[in-house]
Amino acid sequence: MSDFSAPIGSLGTNLTHARSHNYRVVLNVIRNSGPISRAAIAERTSLTRQTVHNIVADMQRAGLVTLGDPLAGSRGAPSSAVALRPEGAYSLGLLLDQFGLIGVVTDLAGQIVAREDLALPDQSVATVLAAMARLSARLRQRLPEYWPLFVGAGLALPGPFDVHGMSGVGRTAIGDWSSPEMVRALSDRLGLPVLVENDASAAAVAEHLHGAARGFGSFAYVYFGVGLGAGIFTEGHLYRGRGGNAGEIGHMVVEIDGLPCPCGKCGCLERYVSIDAAVEALRLDGDSGEVLRQIDERLAGNDPELMGWMDGASVRLRQGINVLEAVLDADAIILGGRPSRAFFEALVERTLPLMPSVAVRGGEPRPRLLIGSADIDTPAHGAAALPIFAEFNPQLDALLKM
Repeated sequence: MSDFSAPIGSLGTNLTHARSHNYRVVLNVIRNSGPISRAAIAERTSLTRQTVHNIVADMQRAGLVTLGDPLAGSRGAPSSAVALRPEGAYSLGLLLDQFGLIGVVTDLAGQIVAREDLALPDQSVATVLAAMARLSARLRQRLPEYWPLFVGAGLALPGPFDVHGMSGVGRTAIGDWSSPEMVRALSDRLGLPVLVENDASAAAVAEHLHGAARGFGSFAYVYFGVGLGAGIFTEGHLYRGRGGNAGEIGHMVVEIDGLPCPCGKCGCLERYVSIDAAVEALRLDGDSGEVLRQIDERLAGNDPELMGWMDGASVRLRQGINVLEAVLDADAIILGGRPSRAFFEALVERTLPLMPSVAVRGGEPRPRLLIGSADIDTPAHGAAALPIFAEFNPQLDALLKM
Protein backbone atom coordinates (compact mmCIF):
# COMPACT_ATOMS: atom_id res chain seq x y z
CA MET A 1 0.00 0.00 0.00
CA SER A 2 1.31 3.41 -0.89
CA ASP A 3 1.45 5.96 1.93
CA PHE A 4 0.98 9.70 1.66
CA SER A 5 3.27 10.12 4.69
CA ALA A 6 6.36 8.77 2.95
CA PRO A 7 8.67 11.75 3.75
CA ILE A 8 7.64 11.65 7.43
CA GLY A 9 8.27 9.15 10.18
CA SER A 10 10.89 6.93 8.59
CA LEU A 11 13.33 7.25 11.49
CA GLY A 12 12.59 5.79 14.87
CA THR A 13 14.06 6.43 18.31
CA ASN A 14 15.45 3.98 20.85
CA LEU A 15 14.16 5.97 23.84
CA THR A 16 11.95 3.86 26.08
CA HIS A 17 9.19 6.50 26.33
CA ALA A 18 8.84 6.58 22.53
CA ARG A 19 7.89 2.92 22.09
CA SER A 20 4.48 3.83 20.65
CA HIS A 21 6.15 6.09 18.08
CA ASN A 22 8.57 3.32 17.11
CA TYR A 23 5.68 0.87 16.74
CA ARG A 24 4.01 3.18 14.24
CA VAL A 25 7.25 3.85 12.37
CA VAL A 26 7.87 0.14 11.90
CA LEU A 27 4.30 -0.50 10.78
CA ASN A 28 4.63 2.32 8.24
CA VAL A 29 7.75 0.75 6.76
CA ILE A 30 6.04 -2.64 6.53
CA ARG A 31 2.99 -1.05 4.89
CA ASN A 32 5.11 0.76 2.33
CA SER A 33 7.80 -1.80 1.62
CA GLY A 34 6.63 -5.24 2.75
CA PRO A 35 7.28 -8.07 2.54
CA ILE A 36 10.51 -6.93 4.16
CA SER A 37 13.07 -8.48 6.51
CA ARG A 38 13.50 -7.28 10.10
CA ALA A 39 17.12 -6.42 9.30
CA ALA A 40 15.97 -4.16 6.46
CA ILE A 41 13.41 -2.53 8.76
CA ALA A 42 16.16 -1.80 11.29
CA GLU A 43 18.33 -0.29 8.56
CA ARG A 44 15.54 1.96 7.27
CA THR A 45 14.41 3.17 10.71
CA SER A 46 17.78 3.38 12.51
CA LEU A 47 16.31 1.25 15.28
CA THR A 48 18.29 -1.61 16.79
CA ARG A 49 17.58 -5.09 15.46
CA GLN A 50 16.42 -6.18 18.93
CA THR A 51 13.95 -3.28 19.09
CA VAL A 52 12.57 -4.17 15.66
CA HIS A 53 12.38 -7.86 16.61
CA ASN A 54 10.35 -7.01 19.74
CA ILE A 55 8.00 -4.65 17.89
CA VAL A 56 7.35 -7.13 15.07
CA ALA A 57 6.59 -9.80 17.68
CA ASP A 58 4.06 -7.44 19.29
CA MET A 59 2.48 -6.75 15.91
CA GLN A 60 2.25 -10.44 15.14
CA ARG A 61 0.47 -11.07 18.44
CA ALA A 62 -1.92 -8.17 17.63
CA GLY A 63 -2.70 -9.70 14.24
CA LEU A 64 -1.34 -6.75 12.22
CA VAL A 65 1.51 -8.55 10.42
CA THR A 66 2.48 -12.05 9.32
CA LEU A 67 5.85 -13.76 9.05
CA GLY A 68 6.45 -15.56 5.78
CA ASP A 69 9.17 -17.58 4.15
CA PRO A 70 12.75 -16.29 4.32
CA LEU A 71 13.53 -13.66 1.72
CA ALA A 72 15.73 -14.82 -1.15
CA GLY A 73 19.01 -13.01 -1.55
CA SER A 74 19.13 -11.49 1.93
CA ARG A 75 22.58 -11.06 3.44
CA GLY A 76 23.63 -13.27 6.34
CA ALA A 77 21.25 -15.82 7.85
CA PRO A 78 17.91 -16.07 6.03
CA SER A 79 15.31 -13.75 7.57
CA SER A 80 11.54 -14.25 7.50
CA ALA A 81 9.59 -11.78 5.43
CA VAL A 82 7.35 -9.45 7.44
CA ALA A 83 4.15 -8.47 5.63
CA LEU A 84 1.07 -6.44 6.47
CA ARG A 85 -1.96 -8.52 7.46
CA PRO A 86 -4.85 -6.65 5.78
CA GLU A 87 -7.52 -8.19 8.03
CA GLY A 88 -5.75 -6.87 11.13
CA ALA A 89 -7.74 -3.61 11.27
CA TYR A 90 -10.69 -1.96 9.55
CA SER A 91 -12.11 1.51 9.02
CA LEU A 92 -15.42 3.06 7.97
CA GLY A 93 -15.46 5.76 5.29
CA LEU A 94 -18.52 7.92 4.67
CA LEU A 95 -19.38 10.40 1.92
CA LEU A 96 -22.25 12.81 2.56
CA ASP A 97 -23.26 15.09 -0.30
CA GLN A 98 -26.26 16.24 -2.31
CA PHE A 99 -26.46 12.83 -3.98
CA GLY A 100 -26.99 10.98 -0.70
CA LEU A 101 -24.84 8.89 1.62
CA ILE A 102 -22.17 6.31 0.73
CA GLY A 103 -20.36 4.09 3.19
CA VAL A 104 -17.39 1.79 2.59
CA VAL A 105 -15.40 -0.50 4.86
CA THR A 106 -11.68 -0.82 4.14
CA ASP A 107 -9.07 -3.12 5.61
CA LEU A 108 -5.60 -2.22 6.88
CA ALA A 109 -4.26 -2.34 3.30
CA GLY A 110 -6.92 0.10 2.11
CA GLN A 111 -8.98 -2.36 0.07
CA ILE A 112 -12.77 -1.93 0.08
CA VAL A 113 -14.42 -5.03 1.57
CA ALA A 114 -18.03 -3.79 1.82
CA ARG A 115 -20.18 -0.92 0.53
CA GLU A 116 -23.65 0.51 1.17
CA ASP A 117 -25.47 3.64 0.01
CA LEU A 118 -28.65 5.44 1.03
CA ALA A 119 -30.79 8.15 -0.54
CA LEU A 120 -31.71 11.01 1.80
CA PRO A 121 -35.19 12.61 1.80
CA ASP A 122 -33.63 15.76 3.24
CA GLN A 123 -30.35 16.80 4.85
CA SER A 124 -31.50 17.87 8.28
CA VAL A 125 -29.25 16.90 11.16
CA ALA A 126 -31.77 14.38 12.49
CA THR A 127 -32.22 12.74 9.07
CA VAL A 128 -28.51 12.51 8.36
CA LEU A 129 -27.58 11.16 11.79
CA ALA A 130 -30.30 8.51 11.55
CA ALA A 131 -29.19 7.56 8.02
CA MET A 132 -25.55 7.24 9.06
CA ALA A 133 -26.50 5.04 12.00
CA ARG A 134 -28.69 2.90 9.72
CA LEU A 135 -25.97 2.54 7.09
CA SER A 136 -23.40 1.68 9.76
CA ALA A 137 -25.75 -0.95 11.21
CA ARG A 138 -26.16 -2.55 7.76
CA LEU A 139 -22.40 -2.84 7.38
CA ARG A 140 -22.06 -4.15 10.91
CA GLN A 141 -24.64 -6.87 10.17
CA ARG A 142 -22.71 -7.88 7.05
CA LEU A 143 -19.34 -7.93 8.85
CA PRO A 144 -20.04 -8.77 12.50
CA GLU A 145 -16.68 -10.43 13.03
CA TYR A 146 -14.83 -7.34 11.76
CA TRP A 147 -16.41 -4.74 14.02
CA PRO A 148 -14.17 -5.25 17.09
CA LEU A 149 -11.21 -4.47 14.81
CA PHE A 150 -12.52 -1.06 13.65
CA VAL A 151 -10.22 1.84 14.53
CA GLY A 152 -12.59 4.67 13.55
CA ALA A 153 -14.61 6.39 10.86
CA GLY A 154 -13.86 9.15 8.37
CA LEU A 155 -16.50 11.50 6.96
CA ALA A 156 -16.05 13.36 3.66
CA LEU A 157 -18.42 16.16 2.68
CA PRO A 158 -18.43 19.37 0.64
CA GLY A 159 -16.80 22.45 2.18
CA PRO A 160 -15.98 25.10 3.01
CA PHE A 161 -16.03 24.56 6.78
CA ASP A 162 -16.83 27.19 9.40
CA VAL A 163 -16.69 30.19 7.04
CA HIS A 164 -19.24 32.89 7.75
CA GLY A 165 -21.40 33.61 4.71
CA MET A 166 -20.08 30.62 2.74
CA SER A 167 -20.47 27.38 4.74
CA GLY A 168 -23.84 25.77 4.04
CA VAL A 169 -24.78 28.55 1.58
CA GLY A 170 -26.11 27.79 -1.91
CA ARG A 171 -26.82 24.60 -3.83
CA THR A 172 -23.19 23.44 -3.90
CA ALA A 173 -22.82 23.35 -0.10
CA ILE A 174 -24.43 21.37 2.70
CA GLY A 175 -24.53 21.92 6.44
CA ASP A 176 -21.24 22.25 8.31
CA TRP A 177 -20.54 18.92 10.01
CA SER A 178 -17.01 19.85 11.06
CA SER A 179 -17.86 21.45 14.43
CA PRO A 180 -16.83 19.51 17.57
CA GLU A 181 -20.49 19.20 18.59
CA MET A 182 -21.49 17.60 15.28
CA VAL A 183 -18.50 15.27 15.31
CA ARG A 184 -19.35 14.14 18.85
CA ALA A 185 -22.97 13.53 17.88
CA LEU A 186 -21.90 11.40 14.91
CA SER A 187 -19.30 9.54 16.96
CA ASP A 188 -21.95 8.70 19.56
CA ARG A 189 -24.28 7.33 16.85
CA LEU A 190 -21.57 5.23 15.20
CA GLY A 191 -19.80 4.11 18.33
CA LEU A 192 -16.48 5.06 16.70
CA PRO A 193 -14.11 8.04 16.79
CA VAL A 194 -14.73 10.24 13.72
CA LEU A 195 -12.47 12.40 11.56
CA VAL A 196 -13.98 14.92 9.10
CA GLU A 197 -12.44 16.04 5.79
CA ASN A 198 -13.75 17.91 2.77
CA ASP A 199 -14.73 15.68 -0.15
CA ALA A 200 -12.04 16.92 -2.53
CA SER A 201 -9.22 16.33 -0.04
CA ALA A 202 -10.55 12.88 0.88
CA ALA A 203 -10.76 11.99 -2.81
CA ALA A 204 -7.18 13.19 -3.29
CA VAL A 205 -6.04 10.86 -0.50
CA ALA A 206 -7.68 7.88 -2.24
CA GLU A 207 -6.27 8.89 -5.62
CA HIS A 208 -2.80 9.17 -4.10
CA LEU A 209 -3.02 5.78 -2.39
CA HIS A 210 -4.77 3.79 -5.11
CA GLY A 211 -5.23 5.80 -8.31
CA ALA A 212 -3.71 8.09 -10.90
CA ALA A 213 -1.70 10.10 -8.35
CA ARG A 214 0.34 7.16 -7.02
CA GLY A 215 3.97 8.18 -7.01
CA PHE A 216 3.26 11.92 -7.25
CA GLY A 217 4.66 14.12 -4.50
CA SER A 218 2.73 17.25 -5.49
CA PHE A 219 -0.57 17.36 -7.32
CA ALA A 220 -4.05 18.86 -7.26
CA TYR A 221 -7.12 16.66 -7.55
CA VAL A 222 -9.96 18.77 -8.98
CA TYR A 223 -13.14 17.20 -7.67
CA PHE A 224 -16.53 17.63 -9.36
CA GLY A 225 -19.35 17.17 -6.86
CA VAL A 226 -22.33 19.43 -7.27
CA GLY A 227 -19.78 22.20 -6.82
CA LEU A 228 -16.04 22.27 -7.48
CA GLY A 229 -13.06 21.90 -5.16
CA ALA A 230 -9.49 20.64 -5.12
CA GLY A 231 -7.53 18.35 -2.85
CA ILE A 232 -3.91 19.45 -2.71
CA PHE A 233 -0.79 17.40 -2.01
CA THR A 234 2.59 19.10 -1.58
CA GLU A 235 5.78 17.08 -1.12
CA GLY A 236 3.86 13.96 -0.20
CA HIS A 237 1.50 15.61 2.30
CA LEU A 238 -2.17 16.51 2.17
CA TYR A 239 -2.34 20.28 2.58
CA ARG A 240 -5.44 21.35 4.55
CA GLY A 241 -4.77 24.99 5.38
CA ARG A 242 -5.56 26.75 8.66
CA GLY A 243 -9.21 25.73 8.79
CA GLY A 244 -9.28 22.69 6.52
CA ASN A 245 -10.45 24.80 3.58
CA ALA A 246 -7.39 24.73 1.33
CA GLY A 247 -8.36 23.98 -2.26
CA GLU A 248 -11.75 25.72 -2.36
CA ILE A 249 -11.05 26.72 -5.95
CA GLY A 250 -14.75 26.82 -6.78
CA HIS A 251 -14.80 30.24 -5.15
CA MET A 252 -11.79 31.56 -7.07
CA VAL A 253 -12.92 34.47 -9.25
CA VAL A 254 -12.30 33.83 -12.95
CA GLU A 255 -14.66 36.43 -14.43
CA ILE A 256 -14.71 39.99 -13.09
CA ASP A 257 -18.33 41.11 -12.68
CA GLY A 258 -19.38 37.61 -13.75
CA LEU A 259 -22.28 35.47 -12.63
CA PRO A 260 -23.35 36.09 -9.02
CA CYS A 261 -22.43 33.36 -6.53
CA PRO A 262 -24.26 32.58 -3.26
CA CYS A 263 -20.95 33.15 -1.47
CA GLY A 264 -21.39 36.90 -2.10
CA LYS A 265 -18.87 37.29 -4.92
CA CYS A 266 -19.36 37.33 -8.69
CA GLY A 267 -17.59 35.25 -11.31
CA CYS A 268 -16.59 32.27 -9.11
CA LEU A 269 -15.16 29.30 -11.01
CA GLU A 270 -17.89 26.86 -9.96
CA ARG A 271 -20.53 29.16 -11.45
CA TYR A 272 -19.08 28.08 -14.81
CA VAL A 273 -17.43 24.71 -14.13
CA SER A 274 -19.49 22.32 -11.98
CA ILE A 275 -22.51 20.06 -12.11
CA ASP A 276 -24.54 22.92 -10.65
CA ALA A 277 -23.37 25.22 -13.47
CA ALA A 278 -24.38 22.62 -16.07
CA VAL A 279 -27.81 22.19 -14.43
CA GLU A 280 -28.45 25.92 -14.62
CA ALA A 281 -27.08 26.43 -18.13
CA LEU A 282 -28.91 23.42 -19.58
CA ARG A 283 -32.09 23.92 -17.50
CA LEU A 284 -31.97 20.35 -16.20
CA ASP A 285 -34.49 19.09 -13.67
CA GLY A 286 -34.58 16.25 -11.15
CA ASP A 287 -32.49 15.01 -8.24
CA SER A 288 -28.70 14.93 -8.44
CA GLY A 289 -28.50 11.36 -9.75
CA GLU A 290 -31.12 12.02 -12.42
CA VAL A 291 -29.24 15.13 -13.52
CA LEU A 292 -26.07 13.10 -14.11
CA ARG A 293 -28.05 10.59 -16.18
CA GLN A 294 -29.46 13.43 -18.30
CA ILE A 295 -25.96 14.81 -18.87
CA ASP A 296 -24.71 11.38 -19.98
CA GLU A 297 -27.66 10.98 -22.36
CA ARG A 298 -26.97 14.38 -23.91
CA LEU A 299 -23.28 13.56 -24.12
CA ALA A 300 -23.98 10.28 -25.92
CA GLY A 301 -26.19 12.18 -28.37
CA ASN A 302 -23.58 14.89 -28.92
CA ASP A 303 -26.16 17.46 -27.79
CA PRO A 304 -25.17 20.91 -29.17
CA GLU A 305 -26.31 22.72 -26.03
CA LEU A 306 -24.16 20.52 -23.79
CA MET A 307 -21.21 20.80 -26.17
CA GLY A 308 -21.54 24.57 -26.08
CA TRP A 309 -21.56 24.58 -22.27
CA MET A 310 -18.48 22.37 -22.20
CA ASP A 311 -16.68 24.70 -24.62
CA GLY A 312 -17.29 27.62 -22.27
CA ALA A 313 -16.50 25.61 -19.14
CA SER A 314 -13.20 24.43 -20.58
CA VAL A 315 -12.03 28.04 -21.03
CA ARG A 316 -12.54 28.77 -17.31
CA LEU A 317 -11.17 25.38 -16.27
CA ARG A 318 -8.01 26.01 -18.29
CA GLN A 319 -7.64 29.32 -16.45
CA GLY A 320 -8.09 27.64 -13.06
CA ILE A 321 -5.56 24.92 -13.92
CA ASN A 322 -3.02 27.57 -14.91
CA VAL A 323 -3.39 29.20 -11.48
CA LEU A 324 -3.00 25.85 -9.70
CA GLU A 325 0.13 25.04 -11.69
CA ALA A 326 1.65 28.46 -11.00
CA VAL A 327 1.02 28.17 -7.25
CA LEU A 328 1.90 24.48 -6.76
CA ASP A 329 4.44 23.64 -9.50
CA ALA A 330 2.69 20.27 -9.36
CA ASP A 331 3.50 16.93 -10.98
CA ALA A 332 0.00 16.91 -12.49
CA ILE A 333 -3.56 18.17 -12.20
CA ILE A 334 -6.09 15.34 -11.94
CA LEU A 335 -9.83 15.57 -12.67
CA GLY A 336 -12.37 13.29 -11.01
CA GLY A 337 -15.66 13.15 -9.16
CA ARG A 338 -19.32 12.30 -9.59
CA PRO A 339 -19.68 12.56 -13.42
CA SER A 340 -18.87 9.68 -15.76
CA ARG A 341 -15.49 9.08 -17.36
CA ALA A 342 -17.03 10.00 -20.72
CA PHE A 343 -17.88 13.42 -19.28
CA PHE A 344 -14.28 14.00 -18.18
CA GLU A 345 -12.87 12.75 -21.47
CA ALA A 346 -15.02 15.26 -23.36
CA LEU A 347 -14.07 18.07 -20.98
CA VAL A 348 -10.34 17.30 -21.12
CA GLU A 349 -10.44 17.15 -24.92
CA ARG A 350 -11.77 20.73 -24.93
CA THR A 351 -9.45 21.96 -22.17
CA LEU A 352 -6.28 20.91 -23.96
CA PRO A 353 -3.89 22.34 -24.85
CA LEU A 354 -3.17 23.99 -21.49
CA MET A 355 -1.64 27.43 -21.16
CA PRO A 356 2.15 27.86 -20.89
CA SER A 357 3.13 27.15 -17.29
CA VAL A 358 5.97 26.75 -14.82
CA ALA A 359 4.92 23.09 -14.73
CA VAL A 360 6.44 22.62 -18.21
CA ARG A 361 10.02 21.46 -17.96
CA GLY A 362 12.43 20.63 -20.72
CA GLY A 363 12.78 16.95 -21.52
CA GLU A 364 9.64 15.93 -19.60
CA PRO A 365 6.91 14.76 -21.99
CA ARG A 366 4.57 13.67 -19.16
CA PRO A 367 0.94 14.83 -19.35
CA ARG A 368 -0.02 17.74 -17.11
CA LEU A 369 -3.76 16.98 -17.01
CA LEU A 370 -5.02 13.50 -16.12
CA ILE A 371 -8.37 11.84 -15.49
CA GLY A 372 -8.57 10.12 -12.12
CA SER A 373 -10.56 7.08 -11.14
CA ALA A 374 -13.91 8.84 -11.82
CA ASP A 375 -15.40 6.57 -9.15
CA ILE A 376 -18.26 7.85 -7.00
CA ASP A 377 -16.79 5.99 -3.99
CA THR A 378 -13.43 7.80 -4.16
CA PRO A 379 -14.06 10.37 -1.37
CA ALA A 380 -15.49 7.67 0.94
CA HIS A 381 -12.46 5.48 0.16
CA GLY A 382 -10.14 8.33 1.08
CA ALA A 383 -12.15 9.13 4.22
CA ALA A 384 -11.71 5.53 5.38
CA ALA A 385 -7.93 5.94 5.16
CA LEU A 386 -7.90 8.81 7.68
CA PRO A 387 -8.61 6.78 10.86
CA ILE A 388 -6.10 4.13 9.78
CA PHE A 389 -3.37 6.74 9.51
CA ALA A 390 -4.49 8.50 12.68
CA GLU A 391 -4.09 5.21 14.52
CA PHE A 392 -0.88 3.95 12.94
CA ASN A 393 1.01 6.90 11.43
CA PRO A 394 4.00 8.25 13.40
CA GLN A 395 3.13 11.92 12.85
CA LEU A 396 -0.43 12.54 11.74
CA ASP A 397 -0.13 16.32 12.16
CA ALA A 398 2.92 16.38 9.91
CA LEU A 399 1.17 14.02 7.52
CA LEU A 400 -1.73 16.45 7.13
CA LYS A 401 0.67 19.44 7.05
CA MET A 402 -1.52 22.08 8.68
